[in-house]
Amino acid sequence: MDFNTIKALIEKYFAGETSLAEEEQIRNYFLQDEVADELRQYQPLFTFFQAEKKQTTSPAFDEQLQQRTQRGRQARLRVIRRWSAAAAVIVMLLAAWLLYPETDSITSDGPIAKAPIDWSKYEPKTEQEALEVTRGALLRTSAAMYKGLTQAAAEVESVKKIMEWE
Repeated sequence: MDFNTIKALIEKYFAGETSLAEEEQIRNYFLQDEVADELRQYQPLFTFFQAEKKQTTSPAFDEQLQQRTQRGRQARLRVIRRWSAAAAVIVMLLAAWLLYPETDSITSDGPIAKAPIDWSKYEPKTEQEALEVTRGALLRTSAAMYKGLTQAAAEVESVKKIMEWE
């Protein structure tokens, strides 16, 4: 291959515009003994690529890699099974709570009549009292959400540790 052709191909190669066939021509050129002095600086790059193609891993490494990936899969399956079981229990409890019919307590005298609740005594009387009740409800909600967030973060960290360990 002549010097001008290979030089043009090298420029296209570094611009990322070569085809696979052109890249093969460049590799073949630099793998031969006779390389133009001006292009000799690129020869180690292409000989490195050729040498790296020949690199292989040992069977022990391949086996160890396969074992680790298998353990990782098993760990993920264990986590998925645990979360699935927890979700199934939650769904069952929710379904039982929603579907269980409400019954009145029955004594030996018969059913106990429920008296209606007088909600008027729980109504706030002033705007300040309404503000305090609302503020208290929001604080309790915020505290419960923060507690849930910290528990969720702890669970995520424990799952990350399990995944790193495997």
